[in-house]
Amino acid sequence: MKLIVDTKNITPVYKQIIDQITVAIINEELKEGAQLPSIRQIAKDLAINPNTVAKSFQGLEASQLIISAGRKGSFIHSNAIENIKEMNTAQLQQVLIDAINQCRDLGFENQKIKKVFNQLISGEKI
Repeated sequence: MKLIVDTKNITPVYKQIIDQITVAIINEELKEGAQLPSIRQIAKDLAINPNTVAKSFQGLEASQLIISAGRKGSFIHSNAIENIKEMNTAQLQQVLIDAINQCRDLGFENQKIKKVFNQLISGEKI
């Protein structure tokens, strides 16, 4: 897997690294137990500050996508794919809660919200 960062992108570099590693896990380019390159190696390859890469690794570890084993390196967590699915489900729930609340703020009742949602999800014209 090759990481690419765009310093002109509004997404912070550390987040770009997190996102790319997450996608590589989902696509099974990085499998359970696979060792990641060292923080220093990634920083050197991308010509960025090692602290930026370390911040990415901290985020990945906090999300239980990687396990850091000190000097032995960092490895893809055995439950990484499941953990990504859980995070994505939580994000989906929050998006839907926000959308439902906006609909309610516009005066729509639950029945109407459900009806329109079901039509949209099934591809029916409204």
